Amino acid sequence: MRLNRDILITDIIRHQTVFFSLLDYIDKFDGALEIPENLYMRLYRDSIEKDQDQNVPTRLSIDSLTENGVFIHNDKNMGTITIEKVIVDVLRFLDTKRSKELTSVELEQLRKRTYSLTCDIRKMDSESDAFTDSMASLNLLLSEVHSKVKENVAGLHTQVGEIGKDYQSYDSGNGEVSVVDLYERVTHLYRKYVLPCYEFIDPALEMKQTLSFSQSMQSLIQYLAEDESMLSQSNRLQYRFSAISSYYKDLGGLVKRLEQFSSFLEHDRMQFIAVEKAFTTLMDNMTSLRHGMKKNRLLTPTSEFFKSLTIFDGLQSQKLKYSVKSNWDTHISAMKFKEFLSILSSKEIEKKSDINISQHSSLENRDEDRLKAISKLLFSSQLPEHVPDLHSFLFQKLKEQLQDFWLGDVLLGIQEIYPVIDDQNVAHTRDRERLEYGKYYLEYLVITTSKVQNYV
Repeated sequence: MRLNRDILITDIIRHQTVFFSLLDYIDKFDGALEIPENLYMRLYRDSIEKDQDQNVPTRLSIDSLTENGVFIHNDKNMGTITIEKVIVDVLRFLDTKRSKELTSVELEQLRKRTYSLTCDIRKMDSESDAFTDSMASLNLLLSEVHSKVKENVAGLHTQVGEIGKDYQSYDSGNGEVSVVDLYERVTHLYRKYVLPCYEFIDPALEMKQTLSFSQSMQSLIQYLAEDESMLSQSNRLQYRFSAISSYYKDLGGLVKRLEQFSSFLEHDRMQFIAVEKAFTTLMDNMTSLRHGMKKNRLLTPTSEFFKSLTIFDGLQSQKLKYSVKSNWDTHISAMKFKEFLSILSSKEIEKKSDINISQHSSLENRDEDRLKAISKLLFSSQLPEHVPDLHSFLFQKLKEQLQDFWLGDVLLGIQEIYPVIDDQNVAHTRDRERLEYGKYYLEYLVITTSKVQNYV
């Protein structure tokens, strides 16, 4: 029986929990829009069949949904049902928590389609039908990209928010949240979903032998703007592209937040692993002592386990040197301590002489304009492949070319240039050097580089 689709959509929304369960199954098993027939029948009997409106179970039966296009195909041999993609998109639209994140593969397909279409348009006669049809296809593609990026950002915001709650719970000492599991969740979300989408609309991203999504759009917009008759077309594309690229700032916030979580969790994770490793080693050393005899059943200071730990180094000499000073009688300890405080308070504190050079650790005026100016200066020319001292190199370059230079700009330069250096080409040394400029100085460990790559 053929039915109006608005009635079917209303019934589906009425029993959306059933269809959300189907969506969860799809997401769990490789993303194919196929579900077992017996899964839908079980959910149908538990919920839909009990609806007070007797017409609803009839309309939402497998035969009815198959006939009306909600289910594309019902394979009796395989026992599977294929759902119409539009229905899946509606369900994801209803619940942002179930929005499917864009993977790097999906984003790459969108980039390739945009690049291919913009290249074809630039080769066409603007008066031809092919040009008109291609522009219509491009507008349709931009609508698809805008919709997917918007939904993707909304879903990622939700997931990062959930991770933030779990991190607060972990930070407050909740033992139910594992630092290892939380770190893996942060890393997985950052690398697989957030970073690829961030790079997809990055206006500064450069690619070899092809163009990024942003570059493809900017290239076509500029090409159309050169023809006065196409200026309105160029402006419309610019507005549509700006609407998509505006999510770059939101994604940048998510990137920074996840990087902060990752940094804090990495430190705690390493400590956890170190403690777990030490405990396992301790248990292994105790195995040989569990022999049931009275002798040689206790750990001794000469055990191999203690030799491998450096945390106890120096405790014996510390005890020999200061044990007498801290071994006060319980009854007179308070009196001795009060007398000690009285002597300290009666002494005058010597005033320190003015020092012309002082160490400055905070970064004042660390605004976006300053960072942009430093970034533009550093990448305006080819950087040398070998830098024996990165701090000194940036100091000389920024001091010569940057107005109102001060020593904190070197740290900002390190922050800007370090992400584009391949980790394999960086060497951290134990050599300590010192830079002085004005009344400030900066002490640092020398970093050397063998090759610097500007961009991807």
